[in-house]
Amino acid sequence: MTTDTDTAKKQAAENRERAAKAREHYDNTIGKSKPTPTQEENDMAKLGAHLESHEDDGSGPDPNDPAHPNHPLHGKQETARPSSGGYSTRAATPVRPHRAE
Repeated sequence: MTTDTDTAKKQAAENRERAAKAREHYDNTIGKSKPTPTQEENDMAKLGAHLESHEDDGSGPDPNDPAHPNHPLHGKQETARPSSGGYSTRAATPVRPHRAE
């Protein structure tokens, strides 16, 4: 039979372990990144410099880019096709000429 104290100790240990994993993940990913554009790039742009590219922010490849290996369209050729918009249009009703009586 476990007591409330034993259950609480077990839950507290699990919480500490989850928090440690979250900190480690943050330190290995987001914690190593930096803003884009950097403050230096902002300062240079303010002074009139034109920047063709930005310094790498350290975040790695964009998973939303079709060139990314994990993207669903990776390696597939995209073709442009017109969209019907999901509805059909009505044809214009011809106008009948007015007949004089």
